[in-house]
Amino acid sequence: MAELTAELIQRLHHNLDAAREQDTARLQAALQSSHIVGVHGEAEIGITSVVSHALRGRSDVVRIDLDKATSVGELARLFALATARLIVPRTALGLARLGPGLRPSSARAAIADLDRELGVDVAHLALSDQASPDDDDRLPIVLDRLAMLSERRDVLIWVDHLQAPSLTPRHPVDVGQLLWDLRSRQQRNPFRLLLSGHTVATSEATGPNAAFYGAYQWLALTRPSDDQWTAYMRALWAPSPAPLPSWREDLLALTGSHPSTTMLALAAALDHDRPASPQDLVRRLVRNDPGLTKRALQHARTLHRLGGGLVERISRGEGPYVGVPKAQQNTVGRALADLRRAGLLTNPAPSQWTVTNPLTAIALRGIVAQIQPALEEDHVEDPHLVS
Repeated sequence: MAELTAELIQRLHHNLDAAREQDTARLQAALQSSHIVGVHGEAEIGITSVVSHALRGRSDVVRIDLDKATSVGELARLFALATARLIVPRTALGLARLGPGLRPSSARAAIADLDRELGVDVAHLALSDQASPDDDDRLPIVLDRLAMLSERRDVLIWVDHLQAPSLTPRHPVDVGQLLWDLRSRQQRNPFRLLLSGHTVATSEATGPNAAFYGAYQWLALTRPSDDQWTAYMRALWAPSPAPLPSWREDLLALTGSHPSTTMLALAAALDHDRPASPQDLVRRLVRNDPGLTKRALQHARTLHRLGGGLVERISRGEGPYVGVPKAQQNTVGRALADLRRAGLLTNPAPSQWTVTNPLTAIALRGIVAQIQPALEEDHVEDPHLVS
């Protein structure tokens, strides 16, 4: 297997970004035509990568990653820091965090600019390493300063990983309220807003009682298409010829076009004049990380008491409701929702379920072979059958 150097990893991702140019073009067109745009999809399809590629070169982006928002105060600090990056260069901002006696003149000038544009309180928050409990009350102030800044310069607020707070019980960050806070300020100020995350989180923005109900367009992303993988492999192998179409089709059938798994398999194939069979490549990947499956099952069991069993069943292509008494099917449904929200299961089409990471599914069923997604319609409503 080719050594996964930083250079090779960058090359793998760069080529995939280029192959998904159609997706980035759709997003760029939507951002030009609307002040509110959403991007959603299933787990591990590369939403953040596609959005980042679409926004490359822009200097007006305030990116907020809700994965990092551990509290309301920390969310305020993230907004303050991202806003500060609109005003001063990253290098100067980093130097401004040094102690007063160590700051060069450029850092002192950067602090003065932040104080003038954002106010001393928000500038101080932007330069802090972490939020304090007292900062929970600062979020409205930070959002107000950011909204006012948008009157003087272009601002695009990108809120990524909308689903993140819902993964933790009693998470202090209320995504629905945050979106209402942004909505109320956008009605008075001209900034643009981009939301992205798992499909399960779209209701936070577009539900009947949500801030953006009927107010903007969602773009649905899926795993890269066969045509995109074809272009990807041509670029990856250039100037040599890419593997035969039949080889590509067999590999994608095994990986389900899962981006990271497919790229790992291709990396393993790159250092051979004649790549190994897709089955051998995938088998090698499964062997190289024996702990992957165990960690996935442990995660599933922490989410729901039925989680581990459902992941194992779906990996074999069995419907999640097979043999489940009708009285227990609501419980199974809740377990499926929890597993999907956490990214362990994917719902690629109505009533279809797959294990998100194909390597986990292959390890669980013990055979490297393509199987069809598990269907909800396979359930049996015989109360004498026990799951």
